[in-house]
Amino acid sequence: MSTPAESGVRVYSHQLHDTRRVLIATGVSEPTRLSLTSLPTVYLRADLAATPSALPEALSTLRPHTLIVGANTVDAAAIAAWTAAVHAQEDPNGLLIVRRGTSLAAIDRDCAAAHGITVVNTPEVNARHIARFVVNALLIDEPDPHLDPGTVTVGLIGAGAINGRVAQAAAARGHRILVHTPSLTADPQARVNWLSAHAPADATVTFAPDVATVFAGSDLLSIAVPLTTSGLHPTDGLVGTNHVKAFAGTRIVAICEPEVLLEDAIMHAYSRRELTVVIDNAPGLVDPLRQRILERFPDGTALRPGFTVSSAAMRMPGCAEDLDQAVLTVVATSEVADLFAGLDAGRTPGPAATAPATSAPATTAPAGCGAEPTADRREHGRRHHRIDPGEIVIIGAGIVGLTIALSLHTAGWRKLRVLDAAPADRTDPNLQGTTYRGTDGRHLSLTETIPHADASRRTVLRRPPTDGGWQLRDPITLNDTERDWVTAFEEFTDRAGLRALTVDLAIGLNRLGLRGWEALFAAYPHAFDRLRRDARLPRCYLSAPDLAAGMRLQSAINSTARVLGPDEIALRWPALVTATADRVADLDHSTPVSVASVHGAVEVDGYAVNIHQLADTIGNLVVAAGVPVHSGSPVRSLRRIANGNPAGSSDDLPDDLPGDGSHDSSDDHPRTESDAESGTIELVLDDGTTMRAGTVIVTIGGRDLVALLGEDAPSAGAVQHVLGVSLTLPNPGLRHALKVHAPDPIGVVNITLSPDSALIHASGGFGYLGLARPAPDDPRVAELMAALEDIVGRLLAPPQGSDGPHRILDRRTCERPMTPDGLPVLEAVDAFGGQVVVAAGTNAGGAVQAPALAILLDGLLAGERGGIHLALRPDRASLRSTSVPVSV
Repeated sequence: MSTPAESGVRVYSHQLHDTRRVLIATGVSEPTRLSLTSLPTVYLRADLAATPSALPEALSTLRPHTLIVGANTVDAAAIAAWTAAVHAQEDPNGLLIVRRGTSLAAIDRDCAAAHGITVVNTPEVNARHIARFVVNALLIDEPDPHLDPGTVTVGLIGAGAINGRVAQAAAARGHRILVHTPSLTADPQARVNWLSAHAPADATVTFAPDVATVFAGSDLLSIAVPLTTSGLHPTDGLVGTNHVKAFAGTRIVAICEPEVLLEDAIMHAYSRRELTVVIDNAPGLVDPLRQRILERFPDGTALRPGFTVSSAAMRMPGCAEDLDQAVLTVVATSEVADLFAGLDAGRTPGPAATAPATSAPATTAPAGCGAEPTADRREHGRRHHRIDPGEIVIIGAGIVGLTIALSLHTAGWRKLRVLDAAPADRTDPNLQGTTYRGTDGRHLSLTETIPHADASRRTVLRRPPTDGGWQLRDPITLNDTERDWVTAFEEFTDRAGLRALTVDLAIGLNRLGLRGWEALFAAYPHAFDRLRRDARLPRCYLSAPDLAAGMRLQSAINSTARVLGPDEIALRWPALVTATADRVADLDHSTPVSVASVHGAVEVDGYAVNIHQLADTIGNLVVAAGVPVHSGSPVRSLRRIANGNPAGSSDDLPDDLPGDGSHDSSDDHPRTESDAESGTIELVLDDGTTMRAGTVIVTIGGRDLVALLGEDAPSAGAVQHVLGVSLTLPNPGLRHALKVHAPDPIGVVNITLSPDSALIHASGGFGYLGLARPAPDDPRVAELMAALEDIVGRLLAPPQGSDGPHRILDRRTCERPMTPDGLPVLEAVDAFGGQVVVAAGTNAGGAVQAPALAILLDGLLAGERGGIHLALRPDRASLRSTSVPVSV
């Protein structure tokens, strides 16, 4: 039985990976290079970094849509040749230049802008590695015991991410700090913020008014500024000969383009034999400088002792891998934006938009769009040199698994089956997975899930809930993989540049997921018309600084975001405790959060839904489409059988599994040679029953994923569980859903109304479980629940006619699958020949990202891999320490 999408909406396929080409004109790490070779539309031309004159021809010949460069020169001639070649093909794709690094001085950005080319860099991504190089070269690890460290002054020209870390290292050694950068000179608040971020309270820090003061007052000097030739404070020729002459210290380390220092200043420093100097940058920039020094001082074939011109900082361990992940993240973000644009362009309302029954099957609807397919996706896969995946079995019938099943079916994949460990009877939530175990409320918004590991949470996994932390378990009970997860999380809090790019990608996935939900809602209006969807969500904040920060983020990504003041909030949400207009005037930045009154809100696009009803509706659509859904069918193990029975053969699939659907064999196909070569996947259920499938999609995480895949899959350790808590209580008078940003360990409180508005469901909280189960009557789980009860009790006005607390009708916990860096995992597991695919780790955002994951899976099944699939691989740099073998 097939249930077509209803008239009114049609979404056209956006074949991203067939057309978008990427030219990488710089070196990358060997693991990244090997991964990229699997993508047919990626051209690896590291030779172009050393031969800039060859770049225009390469751009004209290959016609990439994305150009990735290191320190390459991208001049007007290269840009003109590139755009002319692409436009000659009437290619509609936008063009993008990605700088693998920070400085954009070698790219003609004005020319790029004139040709409509977007230029982005990866700022601060390599900062921690470069700073480590500077610290090693500049600071003395074993100082003279007769020298007071407090008498040593470390000068800093530039106060960005690199020198900020150098300042921390210098302060830790007891050195004084003398720093100059124009932004700190001009803005007192900027100085306060810089001190808070980079210097301990007892550090001696002086802000210099100019470069000359730093040179004259420093013993050790670090120069870390980008090369700029225009603007208020150009750095081209920033350091002159007089500055070097005034320097009475012993060591200078310059991590900048050589042009920041006038050449005469460099030559003068070279002539001072007692002075130690390191100038480090890309080979193409420093090699010519080295040659000019040797020509000026022809006293040998090597530079004098103590004077180093090198390209060593970028070779610090981990630096290349972080830069590669940053580049892949930028490329992935652009691909997701293209997918979104493709869905958006194909969404044309009105009955006339529905394709007639006689239409030629020239276009296939993408997964997640909710449109009935016009062609069998199997044939599309073959056109992409991908074998027929046979029967696709999806493990997990939560919101992610069910949405993937419905989306793949609407995209044309006909042979689907869903297995779920939980019983069909939902009476006992403790027997359910993430979707049904928690309370009946979820929110869908652009920032519903973004990386949780930020600088404010560097120690959050080391503190219990009573101390604002996420620690539920004694550290001594963690196994090696759990400790690696914690380490990866804490390290990511110190990777501001990579995190910023990761936030962009997470928001892009959320945006794509929201568009997928909108298409599904429009495609099946009669199925969803009884589902409560509170549109436009207010994000409430408890202080003025938090409100301002929230507005900056939301306005940057959402053109309809607007601020709601306390008076408007009090009018629309009378049961919410708000700061009155009079009291707002008295509040300052130091107002304690314990007041728990809402200072203001930012209203954004999004939905609040009853997740149990939403999942039930999706499940009903899946079954109505002829896709069997088997509850109470936990899978114990997977095994790949080479040259086995034909993938998807009905002979391998028992018809007596529990569930509410039956196997539809109308699309079974004869065995082919490619099927035999690929083998099949044997699934062993808990009761000993076995079945075989051509492809298995795994949507579970944590200990269940480890038990299923063992130590063969990196994703097994990457996706672990963080506990959330929820409450259900009588509605005190709210008419619409809302969110409240609260301190840890709660984070954000989502408040959702029941379908009849009689109840409210409040959920939030974070408690790290790792791969363990929550222990019954665990006191720290009780602390986490108490924290939620406390904040909810103080946010909501007392019940009418009562001064007592709100009556809590239900308390629940929910295990959320999470990765350290906040992105999901999408892995075609090598140990199973790529026929087992993990799609998990949605970081409390499974509901909003489910359609986006379905779209990416659709592409993966069809052989359309792109940068997004590499960016979400579980062996990415930010997760690498989690791939240690696990034994449970």
